[in-house]
Parts: sequence; C-alpha cells; structure tokens
Amino acid sequence: MPFWKELDMNDHNHLVDALHQLVTLRLALTDRWINQERFVAFMDHNREGTITYDQFYDGLSQFGLHEEIVVDSVFAYIDREKTGMVTSEALLTALQLGGQADEEESDDSSDDELEAFPETLLVGLVAHNNLKASIMKFVKENIKFFKRVKLVTTGSTGRALNGLGLTVDTLVSSGPLGGDQEIGG
Repeated sequence: MPFWKELDMNDHNHLVDALHQLVTLRLALTDRWINQERFVAFMDHNREGTITYDQFYDGLSQFGLHEEIVVDSVFAYIDREKTGMVTSEALLTALQLGGQADEEESDDSSDDELEAFPETLLVGLVAHNNLKASIMKFVKENIKFFKRVKLVTTGSTGRALNGLGLTVDTLVSSGPLGGDQEIGG
C-alpha cells in the first residue's frame, strides 16, 4: 500500500503536518514565480480534470519540489477518499490562498484561545507600495496567525496593518529610508 494511503487525515498531527506541507508548497511555487493554475494544468497531462498520485509526484519532481515537501502528506490531504486521484479543481483550491481547502478543517476556537508563539518569534513584513494590496490580502486571510506573533514592519506597511486590527510591535523607517534593511539586520 502506498504510504500516502496510510496517512489518516482525521489524526490531528497528520493534518497539521499536511497543512504545513501545503503551505510550504504554496510558498515554493510563489518563490519560483509559478502560476498555480498553469501548474495544475501542467500536472493534468491528459486534460481530463484529474491528477493521479504519479502525475502529482512527477509534476513536483520536474520543478524540484519533491525535495522540499513531503509529497505523500500533501496528496493524502487533498485525496481524502484515498482513490489515488484528485480533481484539478481540488488541487487548485488547496493551492489558492483565497479558497483554502483547510478552512473546512478549522475549529471554532476563538483567537483568544490560541496559544501565542514564543516571545522570540518575530515576523517582519515589508511591501513595496505597488504590493500593499497583496500583503494586506495575505495577512487578512491568515489573520489568526499574525495575531499570535510579534510583528516588525516598515512605516507605511505597519500603518496599513493597524487597519486590520493588528498590533505592530516594532515600526522601523520606511523602505526608501532603509527600513527594509533595518528589519533584515
């Protein structure tokens, strides 16, 4: 039996790992400037709207992504029925931040009940003026995470994030004045 079939997505630890791997895949695609729709279409070799485990693995391999993520974990998350096949639509939904498949799995706990991350964890956010809308959308879609960490931002990015109800712990100079380098240093 293939390893991905043995993963139980009802097990909290497997589910958390799968979601982490899915986020890693999303970020890896973004880092490589790979369009998610084209990526899914690339994997759907026969254009039937379905992707087998082998097609999924081969597609990730061709981009060198099989070394960055646990392929079995991501596939098991998307293929809940354990058929060995997922629809292109299901894969695309899982990859898109706007239509996160993992929202179905979210529990009803309030933000106040979530445990804060360690005090030493500091997340830096910097966005060029032309990308402010993108970072705001990303933060809004992941607001539960960002409410749990300490934030450091450049001036205008921090002011924009305050509008989402987030507290910016450290505000540095604007990017053109060296703020992005302050964060990186």
